[in-house]
Amino acid sequence: MTTFFEQMRESLAPEFLLEGELGSGGMGTVFLAREVALDRPVAIKAIRLEHASAAAVERFQGEAQTLAKLRHAHIVPVHATGVARGLGIPFYVMDYLVGETLEQRLEQGALPQADAVRLCAQLLDALAVAHRHGIVHRDIKPSNVFLEGGGAILTDFGIAKRLDRQEAALTAPGQAVGTPLYMPPRAIGGARGDSPHRPPCPRDGDLRSPHRAPMVARAPRHGALGWRSPTSPCGAGAGARGFAPAAMV
Repeated sequence: MTTFFEQMRESLAPEFLLEGELGSGGMGTVFLAREVALDRPVAIKAIRLEHASAAAVERFQGEAQTLAKLRHAHIVPVHATGVARGLGIPFYVMDYLVGETLEQRLEQGALPQADAVRLCAQLLDALAVAHRHGIVHRDIKPSNVFLEGGGAILTDFGIAKRLDRQEAALTAPGQAVGTPLYMPPRAIGGARGDSPHRPPCPRDGDLRSPHRAPMVARAPRHGALGWRSPTSPCGAGAGARGFAPAAMV
């Protein structure tokens, strides 16, 4: 039986030459490929055939459109989108990131406090940009943060919500969306914390590892992100509260 990798490799050639699989999630797979025209490595995400329902395809296309709206040094950029020939499934092309995820890094132990502060500030700035565009990520967790060149790159907007778009067909009323271990308490049970009448806060995520490995060496308090960017829609000057670096443990 032909594998999904082989099907995609045949479908995307000759524009893209697939070289391997980088990872696989709930509905999609990310491949390492070479963009022939520009002779550069890229990452290509595609929805798997067995999950290509109309609703899943709509959500996947929405993810690509969401990422394309955002231009920020700490958000993975999307370069192009398309439909795989002969398969009829959507895909999009993004930067190939060289490094490791925050989850992988935390498995090696706690980050120095200065590094945790720097990475948190980068992610909060990225989230503030997303929120200004009316986009709520809804799945902030270490495996969705990539570390490259000493910086943090936010990835995987697969379940992000766009406040300017009706989502009734994709998310059932009261449905909790996200990864349970990393969801803010008010989101458990489908609380409508991402209402356009209540601007989303960057603190609505938890960057602990699945085993609760500390991001920094000591923990002044337990909980989700405890610092807000001064540019956050949660209110000017919120950052004056200071950074609780180990609130990310």
